[in-house]
Amino acid sequence: MKRRYFKESAMGHVYQRTWDRGVVFYSDVDFVNFFTLICVAAQKYGVRIVAICLMHDHFHMIVESESCQNISAFLQYCTALHAREINHDTENSGKFWQKSYGMAMKSGEKKKRTALAYVCNNGVEKHLAERTEGYRWNFLAYFLSETPFSSDLSAASPTDVLVLRQSPALKKLKASARTSHKLGLPITRTMLLYAKRHLDHGEWNLLCDYVISLYNVIDYETAISYYGDYQTMLVAMNANTGSEYDIREEQNPYSDTGYEAICRFLCESGLLDGTSISGTFRLDPRSILRLSVEDRRKIAAVMIARQVAPEYLVRKYLHLVME
Repeated sequence: MKRRYFKESAMGHVYQRTWDRGVVFYSDVDFVNFFTLICVAAQKYGVRIVAICLMHDHFHMIVESESCQNISAFLQYCTALHAREINHDTENSGKFWQKSYGMAMKSGEKKKRTALAYVCNNGVEKHLAERTEGYRWNFLAYFLSETPFSSDLSAASPTDVLVLRQSPALKKLKASARTSHKLGLPITRTMLLYAKRHLDHGEWNLLCDYVISLYNVIDYETAISYYGDYQTMLVAMNANTGSEYDIREEQNPYSDTGYEAICRFLCESGLLDGTSISGTFRLDPRSILRLSVEDRRKIAAVMIARQVAPEYLVRKYLHLVME
């Protein structure tokens, strides 16, 4: 194992992707599940998360810790548990994540600000949001609000004739989330898929915000301290997306909106009819990985011929190894 440079006063910019450069997070279920896993693991291994950005096919984090060993144990725990769950759900086996994560240590305020801006602007760079705080999965918006991407039904004015009450199902799921959090356990995908099946769109979004806020351990104050205040940080990040030269990140020239186009096409095309996943794909797009490699190749050929998305993204979505 290579020896990593580590400095206690520095921040570590961590980057990780799958071994075959395929998609990791297929839906909001995957994003929320992995976020709770990261938050639980960070507390377990004494790692401070200063910033995080989950993308469809990789993730970035800015972390601080007393030792490189803590960071390595933290990441190994997260990726091993996540890979085990994926293999179980998709009836596959073998490796999922790259064996070695990328990490670059950042010393000095300028380098730290540049790294923070780079990480937080990944969603903007891939055309998934117009502004850095508008990308849900960098979690910046949760500094100001516990429900930035949903309407907080419980906080509606009692004089509002359009007040919506939380359903018994939502209340039960929130109570279950509190129990898991109290026990130091991440929210399972099974629970999240159940919630998505039984809640309407508004309540589902409210549950996602509730779970994220409940588990959130991001040290916003440290990130903000390099800019002065939160609003100044956002202005700076939106004016300068930052840069990263110390990590060998995959060069992908395509917009990540292509992944969303692929998902919509598969939901609407009927290509999955007759397979074991035809009834579950709308709730859990990751179930596409239950299909054989041959079936995935056939589906890829159709999508490429119809120009649903660039071939590069289609192959990544279906985990067909890059050639």
